Amino acid sequence: AGSLQRLLTSRELACVYTNYSLLKSKKLNINEYFLLYALSYCLILRMAYQIRNLEKGDFRKGYLNLLTQLTTVGEISEEDFSARLKEMDESPDYHIRVIEDSASGKIVASGTLLVERKFIHQCGKVGHIEDVVVNVDTRGQSLGRKIVDDLKRLGQELGCYKVILDCSNSNVSFYEKCNMTNKGIEMVIYF
Repeated sequence: AGSLQRLLTSRELACVYTNYSLLKSKKLNINEYFLLYALSYCLILRMAYQIRNLEKGDFRKGYLNLLTQLTTVGEISEEDFSARLKEMDESPDYHIRVIEDSASGKIVASGTLLVERKFIHQCGKVGHIEDVVVNVDTRGQSLGRKIVDDLKRLGQELGCYKVILDCSNSNVSFYEKCNMTNKGIEMVIYF
């Protein structure tokens, strides 16, 4: 019970104990049963997937392989990975968040928040969400939404007055489900 208490909020723990008591006394109706089932599923997901900052050891946990599901990555040695991560970690404006599957030890989702410092809006800051990807084998479990919500929360905590992102037309509905609004058109030039 002690390890369960460390993983859950007090409200979640109260729900677990209440539902367990109702189940034992056979006072659950069908709606309450499904509520208990949904809560249990959410708790299992919460324990199975840990969201955190990218770490040096994630090179061996499949981080770069995950990124290949988003775009081209190229050949990057562990030494190059560590050097680039060190550069990013030294910047207060660069934040890569990952979700690790605690059962497999693999990185299954990732996203980046870049903070742009501006003069407008009283020296305001804008958060840019980039490189959101979820492993094809773990899609459909709301991990993409979890990453995006985490990056939005982080942007707000860092004092950003807005958080923006670019996406393809095929991903617009996903980001709308994350409470983001289609606000414009992206322009680009590649070098």
